[in-house]
Order: sequence, then C-alpha cells, then structure tokens
Amino acid sequence: NLINRRAMNGLKLTLIGRNYFDGQAKMSIQQYGIDLYPGYVTSIRQHEQDVLMCAELTHRVMRTDTCYMMFKTCLNQGANWRDNYKRMVLGTVVMATYGKNNTYTINDVEFNTTPESSFETSNGKITFLQYYKERYNIIIRDPRQPMLVSRAKPRDIRAGKPELIYLIPELVRATGITDEMRRNFNLMRTLADYTRLTPDKRIQ
Repeated sequence: NLINRRAMNGLKLTLIGRNYFDGQAKMSIQQYGIDLYPGYVTSIRQHEQDVLMCAELTHRVMRTDTCYMMFKTCLNQGANWRDNYKRMVLGTVVMATYGKNNTYTINDVEFNTTPESSFETSNGKITFLQYYKERYNIIIRDPRQPMLVSRAKPRDIRAGKPELIYLIPELVRATGITDEMRRNFNLMRTLADYTRLTPDKRIQ
C-alpha cells in the first residue's frame, strides 16, 4: 500500500479522503457549477503466494464556488446566518486552491478569528494575511471573513504539526454534493451520464 501511494503521488494525483483523483483530467459541468474528478479506489492484499491489486474507477464532485461564496450566501439570509453557515460547512471535505491542493475536513468555524488574526511561528507572530502573501503570494480580499478550523490527524500531531489548522474560506473549495443537489433530478442525471461507464470505457 505504501508503494502504491508513492506511485499515485508520482502520477500527480490528489489524495481526497482515502482515494486519489486526477485533477488534470477533470470534467467541468458549468451549468451546475461543479467539476468532476476521475479517480481510483485501490486495494492490495496477500492472496495465497501472490500479492493482488484491485483497482476500481470512481469520481469526486468538486464545487467551483469557494467556502467564502457559501459564507456570503448565508450572510444574506438574516439573523441565523451563523447557524446556517456552520450547518453548511461542518463535516465537509474541502480542497485548498494553493500549494499542494491538500484536503481537510471542516470541524468548526471560529467567527472571532479572521485573516487579520495572528499566530505564532518560529520567527514570532504573523497574521494570516501576511503569511499567505509571503508564502504563496496570495492577497486575501476579505480580511474579516471567519476562519474555518480543521483538526489535524493523529499522525500529523505526532509529527509535530499543530492540532488545529486554520483555513481561509476564500481559498478552499468544497467537495461532494449537498442534499439540495441530490434533490435536483437534472443534476443527478447529468452526473450519472458521466460516471456510469460501460465495460469498454472502463477498460480504456
């Protein structure tokens, strides 16, 4: 499995959840604001004297709107916008639009923490605004948007990484489909046209 993961990384595939996906081969469905990433579900097991590998095709829906757009939508919904926003993003797997396009699961929203807030580094305190400008040459457009929080995996914590990872909504895109999207018959039919492959296409 470790060799397989290295091979997938060597092919420039992106790890989303437990599976790898090919962002360079994405299919855009613009009328619904989503991209469809093809990918692979793999399993390697010992069978008698040999090692067998099973590979199955899969797809992942990537929304073209950022979590900041979702935030603005909720902001216009009145007094309960905080609850609506948390309901919309908590538990969602998001992908960063910078760096190595890492994925994170959103565990909380900190409305009192913004890109103007600072955090400690080995060189002292720095704001998120400064950090993204210096590290990625990214200028944050809205310095007052609430930060998303993702809890690091245990192995990352053991490796010395911080337990809480703060993400800027305008720099991450949500993956997967919402309940509202599932109720859209035309959208689901369009997705089925792309994802239901015939045996011949699977071989290709």
